[in-house]
Amino acid sequence: MQNNILNTYLRGGGSLWIFGVGAVRGSAQVPGQYKYGTAPDASSFAAVFLKISGIFNMVPFLTHSNRADGFRDAVPNRALGDKIPVLDSLDYSRGGISATYGMTRVETIMSAMQDPDLSQRPDTVYFYKANYPSSGYNMKACAVSYFDVFNGSKVPYMGFPIHHFFESKADSLVCYVIDWVFGGLPSPR
Repeated sequence: MQNNILNTYLRGGGSLWIFGVGAVRGSAQVPGQYKYGTAPDASSFAAVFLKISGIFNMVPFLTHSNRADGFRDAVPNRALGDKIPVLDSLDYSRGGISATYGMTRVETIMSAMQDPDLSQRPDTVYFYKANYPSSGYNMKACAVSYFDVFNGSKVPYMGFPIHHFFESKADSLVCYVIDWVFGGLPSPR
């Protein structure tokens, strides 16, 4: 971790919400050298503060050969509770997405996370709903939340830009995250 201020803040119990395109890649020690289809380095932000140890990938720019992979919805993990809002309607007027292909460049966890410390594993908040159910990205984790039971920090991460959903959906998500981060909702453990 090269950012000592952020490191100190989170180790001191601070919380941080991360969402958007390329967030895990951007948190790598050398972002330009990070290649998708690999697990984050053990000393990276994603491994240390999100506890992500599985293989990460990003949906490529879509062509006719991979349009099945386009992101359509974020399916809430109901095992965590009923308060997680449904994100099932992209606003195609926002640009950068297509009603035919969906959204690209969403980050997903493609393999099981291997952290043996079960009390310190992240929780999947949303699963990726692909353009076609046959996609390798379909129902992989695309948003996780990590509550560090030792220092009290909370870091929700979403591998997609929330502003591409209709405003009412994005507002519901913001309310949920604020409630979780600031204690209005119990932690899953």
